[in-house]
Amino acid sequence: MTEPSDDHPIERMLNTGEAAVAMVRRFFAGYFWLIFKNVAGWLLILLSFPIGVALPGPGGLPMFLFGFALVAFPGKRRLTSHFLRGRPLRIEASIFTSLTTIASLIVVGALLWIIGERYQQLIAYFKLDPKESTPGFIAAVAGVCIIAMVVTFGMMRLGLLFVNKLIRLIPRIRRLVRPYLRKWGIVLLPPPKRQMGLIPRREGLEILELSETSRQRFIRFWTFSRPWARRFAGLGATAVLLYFVIEPIVRGWDRTMPYINEIQPLRFLVATAMAAAFLLVFRVGSWWTLLASFGHRLRFAPAMRVWVTSELSRYVPGTNWQVVGRSFLAKPYNVPPAVCATSHVLELVLFVLANATFAILCLMLLGVKHTADESTRWWLVVGVSLMPLLLFLLHPRVFYSIANRVLLAIGRDRLQKSASGGTLAAMLLWKIAGLAFLSWAIWLIAGQPLHLPVSQWWLMGGIYAIAWLAGFAAFWAPSGIGVREAVFMSLLMLALPASSRHDFSPDALAAFCGLLALVLRVWIVVAEMVVALLAYGLDLDGALSILRTDRRGNGR
Repeated sequence: MTEPSDDHPIERMLNTGEAAVAMVRRFFAGYFWLIFKNVAGWLLILLSFPIGVALPGPGGLPMFLFGFALVAFPGKRRLTSHFLRGRPLRIEASIFTSLTTIASLIVVGALLWIIGERYQQLIAYFKLDPKESTPGFIAAVAGVCIIAMVVTFGMMRLGLLFVNKLIRLIPRIRRLVRPYLRKWGIVLLPPPKRQMGLIPRREGLEILELSETSRQRFIRFWTFSRPWARRFAGLGATAVLLYFVIEPIVRGWDRTMPYINEIQPLRFLVATAMAAAFLLVFRVGSWWTLLASFGHRLRFAPAMRVWVTSELSRYVPGTNWQVVGRSFLAKPYNVPPAVCATSHVLELVLFVLANATFAILCLMLLGVKHTADESTRWWLVVGVSLMPLLLFLLHPRVFYSIANRVLLAIGRDRLQKSASGGTLAAMLLWKIAGLAFLSWAIWLIAGQPLHLPVSQWWLMGGIYAIAWLAGFAAFWAPSGIGVREAVFMSLLMLALPASSRHDFSPDALAAFCGLLALVLRVWIVVAEMVVALLAYGLDLDGALSILRTDRRGNGR
């Protein structure tokens, strides 16, 4: 495959972009942990006060100490050292005098605000008449403020004395707690470590330090739990998005029943047949054509079986099942794994670009149709702005350079074969035509209940293309479950024309859009199952031959 040389302008531009991204990544990697620790620490410190008051037990104190250990500020180690050694506060210092004075003024200000807000109530309660006894009223208010200021000042000073009593108990508590901390590999206020006997290392300036054993234990725990944490996070995100889709359906089910009944079974069956034809002609046919251009001509029936089986594996959690499964199923037909993986990636990337192109065209068309409407004019602006970027990405040098860099970044091999620019352009136009065909199928399902005229069939296809792209980008969700439905529901509620919108109440519209998103998920799965049944019916011998080969291999 011919690739751009290092001195090619496109390659130099991509190298510059990679260097800029790497520089930004190093910058954030260096400062992210510091910023995250400080933000988390101050949040824990602020939350420790209400939690300590609201919950029984010393729940707020450990939270405060842990938050204090996370934050970083000048003089932190010195302050902590004085605190842990039981050195009392010098309450005669100017800073504490200033704090107590400010607290007193705040209390007086709050008191004056309360008096101002409840002026009439206080006059009536104490049976005072400021018109007859104005000096007495002013004297009473001033006396209350002076008493409040003196009491607050005195309580603050007494509070500082009480804090000093507690600080003198800290060394005993430290001697009791330190053995348990050391048992878990935590060193409280470690001595400053020096590098080459001269300069203290940064780690020595922390107030907590983990032993090497504890660090290795934490690393092992994180290595084990990280995949599960990602899975649970993905499941949680999917569940939240599905709740966003399903909750309006449950709430507005009764109001959407008339619109649900307008989805005709015959139209749904015709749309399913059209979706199956789309998969066969525009998806399987494209991959089959790419394999032929790379010198591997399969019969269409085995190619259809290999493609649909690997596509159905995307519903299994994981990211490599499609590539691995397709390479395994194509191996009996003498298709090298590298060629199979290259054709699979090219067909998928072209389909992604086709969805993006079709979505941009629909955005532009929506903006042109409603240029007089300020709320939809931005669709035209977005579409026109993205079109030059898309044309730039379709250039063969840019296309293959970016594709290879993305594959290397996610741990895949580089593309071993390449198709010509004319082939890529022709297949892209073919897939865009297929998406237009698929839009008619979606309109058959949704057009009548939404009262959407035939002239706006492209609107459903554009929304579905954007939703498909969002689901494709959601790497954590198998086949974009949850993400595609949520995006489709949101965009349909946003882009639906006023002539269709006025027939629905807000709750009924949200409920029906969510239900339609779920119906389209079932619709495309049924179409894939139809293609799978057709493929295995036409190539049953090929499927059985793979099973026989596996049995012989296991028998050996």
